[in-house]
Amino acid sequence: MIAAVREYMRFFQFKISDSYIAALTTVNDSEEEMDDVLELWATEWCNLRGSGGRRAAVHNIVALVARQAILG
Repeated sequence: MIAAVREYMRFFQFKISDSYIAALTTVNDSEEEMDDVLELWATEWCNLRGSGGRRAAVHNIVALVARQAILG
């Protein structure tokens, strides 16, 4: 997931476990509260006005594209 606000960009990565999916399915079938959570990692905000921020954004986008190519 990518968040962008005018000249800033941030990248998020989620880890969705099997137990989370199972809990989500269980909650949909009943009225119980869900206790499972997602794991989340986020980069710092990349300032696209500076070359360092642009470079960091490009590195993250290239990593996303490479990962998708590996996963198919």
